[in-house]
Amino acid sequence: MADPRNAGHAEIRNRVTPVTPASLLQKRLRAQKWTAEFDLPDWQAHRGFVDEGHVENTLGSLIEAARRGARMAEFDVRVTKDQVPVLFHDDGFARLADREGLLRDTNLRDLRAFFAVSTLEEVLKHPDVPPYLNVEIKSTEIWNDPLERRIAGVIRSCGAENRLLFSSFNPFSLWKMESLLPAVPRGLLVAPDLEQRALREMWLAPFLKIHLVHLDQSMYPTEASVRQWKSQGFKAVVWTVNEMSQIEKFRRWGMDSVITDLAYPEK
Repeated sequence: MADPRNAGHAEIRNRVTPVTPASLLQKRLRAQKWTAEFDLPDWQAHRGFVDEGHVENTLGSLIEAARRGARMAEFDVRVTKDQVPVLFHDDGFARLADREGLLRDTNLRDLRAFFAVSTLEEVLKHPDVPPYLNVEIKSTEIWNDPLERRIAGVIRSCGAENRLLFSSFNPFSLWKMESLLPAVPRGLLVAPDLEQRALREMWLAPFLKIHLVHLDQSMYPTEASVRQWKSQGFKAVVWTVNEMSQIEKFRRWGMDSVITDLAYPEK
């Protein structure tokens, strides 16, 4: 998911209404019941543990997150040119590898010549990563992106359906995952600087069979807005929160889970 440290958020000129009108929500699909065989951990390691030399979205960062007590970690998945799902946040290599080029135009073998990327399969098969994983699908396509199918195939082959949830800014990705792996819970991400108002204000939430809303911490500053989402049957997750006072506040407000870069946010 986007990180304010990597790219500046646009100024929030108008506060976003946290839910669509109640009448519409009542007429359309409500949130589906939580079907995973685990309780949502109260905190998640953002891209693994990213400090002390550990690179984000890598097997090493996930193993370190588990060693530090994380029961759940969030990471981003894209697909290479040869259609291998790998953990990588950006569409290009400039920030992490200091070079030009796009991940979607690069085969896995060529990518590994200059960056120690981890595949989704490697992560799901490794015994020392956190037991539960939040897979953010980094897709901007509506119909023709192979990413969702490839992710589903890897998850099935690893038998990992009961360990995961999916999250994405792209509602069409979640719609496709509902068809491919209906038992895996799905969460819709939202941020104040999304270009399309319909996505920014989550107009599609009532029409999607989602279980969670994943909220940018800067968008929902009141306890009432959190209660409003939860009253509609959604679990509420907030990201990325790195101050203990804020984490404690969101927990008091009833947030089900907090995504953070902190190593020990329960303390």
